Amino acid sequence: MTNPFASEENDAAAAPDADGYDDAVKELESILENLEKDEVDVDDLTRKVKRAEELLKFCQDRLHQTEVQVNQIVSNLESDLTAAAERAEGEDSENHGQETPPEGRNG
Repeated sequence: MTNPFASEENDAAAAPDADGYDDAVKELESILENLEKDEVDVDDLTRKVKRAEELLKFCQDRLHQTEVQVNQIVSNLESDLTAAAERAEGEDSENHGQETPPEGRNG
């Protein structure tokens, strides 16, 4: 299985695919682990750091997009709940204004 984030030799780094947040985080963790253990060859260091930068940007963008979408959903739900509450309140006040004759009495 090929890594969708693996860098090509001729290409500095391919952008993560649209559904790859978890894979991007895993790759970032791997890069950081290698850097912390001094396992990165000096010749490879620049490429790894650039790749980490791309992955960080991808993750930040994905988190921002998710935040915007969640806020929109919450806003829509709040609007729907407010409208439903206003309708229920209006129906309640309409029914409250009409007196119903007690049972057994007509008229």
